Amino acid sequence: MTNPENNKQTHESDSSVQRKVESQVKIYLHKKHGWNLSANKREYSSKYELDFCDLENKIMGEIYAGIDKVNPAQKNKVKADLLKLIAAEKDFGNKWEKHYVFVDKNVEKAFIGDSWLGEAIKSFEIKLSTVSLSDLEPGIEAELRAAKAKQQRGNQTK
Repeated sequence: MTNPENNKQTHESDSSVQRKVESQVKIYLHKKHGWNLSANKREYSSKYELDFCDLENKIMGEIYAGIDKVNPAQKNKVKADLLKLIAAEKDFGNKWEKHYVFVDKNVEKAFIGDSWLGEAIKSFEIKLSTVSLSDLEPGIEAELRAAKAKQQRGNQTK
């Protein structure tokens, strides 16, 4: 597969398409909510690399660009991101609006409900939402599915 950022061959685990989706989600969130999302992920603190942060309005968030089913390792990544939001808010001081944004409603559903994780998300006031891939650049869903298929093939050969 060719990396869309530089036309070079990519490794099976390359996540450039996911980063492209995250970038488009940030543009969408800016247009929809007017959030001034920092281009410098570490502008507020060198300890936390957040996917987005609006310093003026005290909004922080993470984006998960996975689609379809979520495997245990991917669930752990989301859990780690959720903990990062909680820790960052405490470290930054004051009350921040914390967001976790998905691009697949079915993936979001895996993190809500009657589970302990769903209760923790509510307890720490983390807002879950989904930005539809259809609201992003045309063809991005096909790119994301192709990247996921390649990543899964790469994982099977290990």
